[in-house]
Amino acid sequence: MFGNSSYKVLEKDSYRYIKLESNNSEKQLVFLHGMFGGLSNFDPLLDSLGTNYDCFIPEIPLYELPNNKMKINELAKWLKGILDAEGLDEVVLMGNSLGGHIALEFTHTYPENVDALVLTGSAGLFENQFGNTTPRRFDREYIRKRAGETFYHDILDDTIIDEIMGVIKDRKKLMNLLKLARATHKYNMEE
Repeated sequence: MFGNSSYKVLEKDSYRYIKLESNNSEKQLVFLHGMFGGLSNFDPLLDSLGTNYDCFIPEIPLYELPNNKMKINELAKWLKGILDAEGLDEVVLMGNSLGGHIALEFTHTYPENVDALVLTGSAGLFENQFGNTTPRRFDREYIRKRAGETFYHDILDDTIIDEIMGVIKDRKKLMNLLKLARATHKYNMEE
């Protein structure tokens, strides 16, 4: 989702992921993307890390999970299951946006499984409302403007905007995203 990774995407059971292994890493890095993110988000970071670290990037199942599983604590449980299946323990957990909120909950619930926590623009701490205007989900320029307030502007090409438009036009996907957005606002972890 949202761009294609230049790294090989693997599939196992019910999840997709990227897994890079080094020959000498003592650290296992796990990256979690945001709500409108995907596996490709971390390509530049993986490029700069080279083969110095073991890296694992799961694709968060934002559209595949049942509606009652669209909660931060359920996504943390999902992550626990995947990390256990991959044999990953005491990881450096790195979360962006929604991925940061999941990382916070995971660290709070399973502190023994986290060596370090790195957050970038994490949800669940300081929520930035979309303002008081009525969302215009079929207005491409409105979506581009809102996406530009959230994402690094250099990644917002027409392909990414097309993918976002495709998600918000799909009723089931939109309902999952709205449920997750409400969950992040309701479940603030600042304290």
